[in-house]
Amino acid sequence: MTLILQQGLPAIELLRNEEINSITDEDVNPHQLPTLHIALLNLMPNKVVTEVQILRLLDHPDFNIRIHLLRTTSYQSKNTSAAYLDNFYKGFLDIDEKIDGLIITGADVEMMEFEAVDYWEELQQIMDWAEREVKSTFFICWAAQAGIYHHFGIGKHKMKEKLS
Repeated sequence: MTLILQQGLPAIELLRNEEINSITDEDVNPHQLPTLHIALLNLMPNKVVTEVQILRLLDHPDFNIRIHLLRTTSYQSKNTSAAYLDNFYKGFLDIDEKIDGLIITGADVEMMEFEAVDYWEELQQIMDWAEREVKSTFFICWAAQAGIYHHFGIGKHKMKEKLS
């Protein structure tokens, strides 16, 4: 298996140091194993750290995984440079391949009302698009709360301590 990543992505070197096989688009052999197209909507502030964490989990021996890094376009990140996002990330409307799976990460907005999150409307559009166009969506942390709220109208409840 190989993770197929965009040329120059900092995660490539980190993953190779951990002996996780990754190549760039230019190195893809179309006659290799089947390829899954997985989009990662990375809502976390530190994009590189989150990318590496998720990509480690996608290391799989039976097929190639082409990663499509997504971002919200209605919100300007305060912790990741615009140049980095412009170089490695796309808005969901810019996806031109069929996506097999979507991973939506959490975000540091768990104490805010959903409607107060700057990119809430766009996130709802992405979740609606995924429901129509993507085989499977995996919601992590706050994104799971957002997905349950959006799809089922179930709000969140503040607890005295974290409940898992």
